[in-house]
Amino acid sequence: PCSILITGSSGLIGSALVNFFRRKKFKVYTLVRNTSAQINEFCRYWNPSHRVQANFEGLNFDIVIHLCGEPITGRWNQEKMDSIYASRINSTQLLVSNLELANIKPKIFMCASGIGYYGSSINDEFNEESPPFSQTFTSRVCQNWEVEANSIKQFSPTTRVVNLRFAVVLSSFGGAFPLTTALFKMYVGGSLGEGTQFLSWVSLEDTIRAIDHICATPELEGPINIAASYITQAEYTKLLAQQLQRPTIIWIPQIILRMIFGQAVDEVLFASQKVVSKKLLDSNFRFLDINVNQLIARLITELK
Repeated sequence: PCSILITGSSGLIGSALVNFFRRKKFKVYTLVRNTSAQINEFCRYWNPSHRVQANFEGLNFDIVIHLCGEPITGRWNQEKMDSIYASRINSTQLLVSNLELANIKPKIFMCASGIGYYGSSINDEFNEESPPFSQTFTSRVCQNWEVEANSIKQFSPTTRVVNLRFAVVLSSFGGAFPLTTALFKMYVGGSLGEGTQFLSWVSLEDTIRAIDHICATPELEGPINIAASYITQAEYTKLLAQQLQRPTIIWIPQIILRMIFGQAVDEVLFASQKVVSKKLLDSNFRFLDINVNQLIARLITELK
């Protein structure tokens, strides 16, 4: 059977991938930073922040999917931003050197990135060939993250490297959706500013299907957008409120949000990205969740 290593396996996408590939009868290995976790043949300990490598003795991986990184939720002060940066860059450097020392040359090395790579624009549509529109912190993180992922080619030139540029992943199991839904249920949900900024989104199920499709499609490499569609923040807020039968009377000004979330307001909440998954669509991949209203309805039902 195919063997696969997944980091960030406790996160939203990682945990779904572990379950998905186990059902496909893959040999699934995970790397964990939690010392109380059940360490065994398939679960190895490592600690990127202390540069502690994993023990890969006797192992080989066909596919490595690296999703490890500090969550972007919460207030972005300098310390948080340093942690967001270091957790992604340092863990990728450590993983690549870990594989090199163990002489493991995977067929495929997938590393998370994000549509934050493109910066922010109200008008421009971004595909994989679009250069960053604006140099933001998030864009710099993604650019450097992708450089580190590509460094595996220095010792394993035949490895197919894929940079997964994720849009906002909508799921009832985690991420932003359960939180925003809870706020609306408490009558404190509202539009972020005027809501003219574009939100590119994808369902968790389509995210997993896309990764599986990439694994099975040898010509797909380099940066790959994973975004089903996009919608303005105001329209998304309106649909969510309608489904929850709550008013959207609150319009949350940028200045208030900045006091709460710091720089995350400009980098995440007010960033505008119209992203197209050109490479996936050109390789005959089809997103199943393309109607955001139907998806919102389904996720709300799952939350009940």
